[in-house]
Amino acid sequence: MTLPFGIGGTAMLVMELAFLGLLVPLIAFFLWRALARPFAQTAAMLRVANSCDPEAVLRAQAMLRDLLTDEEYQQVNSRGYLVVRSKVNPAQEYHIPRYQGKVRVYEDGKLVAGLCLQPYEVLPDADVIMMHKLMLEGAEETYLAEANHFVPHRNGLWRLQT
Repeated sequence: MTLPFGIGGTAMLVMELAFLGLLVPLIAFFLWRALARPFAQTAAMLRVANSCDPEAVLRAQAMLRDLLTDEEYQQVNSRGYLVVRSKVNPAQEYHIPRYQGKVRVYEDGKLVAGLCLQPYEVLPDADVIMMHKLMLEGAEETYLAEANHFVPHRNGLWRLQT
């Protein structure tokens, strides 16, 4: 079989195999990445849920519901994060995750950093959301000074900013 642009059957077969050799690992990588993230979140949720008193979790959820506006509470439940706008830099906003993890910093809609600040003791997720929100709104400079700063890295990973 000869193609109009002069590539014969053997060359075409080699090109197809090379293409598949690149395509299959790429597909495997993206499938792994898409599936691994939800499993990691579930494991984190179970770890926190199993280490907290169930009554403390219920109290924290009730307090979160009372302290957030209806819009903020809906945002946490539908988007999976709470947006807190920076008072120091009006172009920045913080996305506080529903389940414990890095607070993501967006500037003009672009992810620029991740912040890690954790309590000394294990707390329910709702308490951690309120901790981040209250600290960012009340003492943003102190929060930024205390938190570990991470920068986005390849493939959705983070690198500690030194």
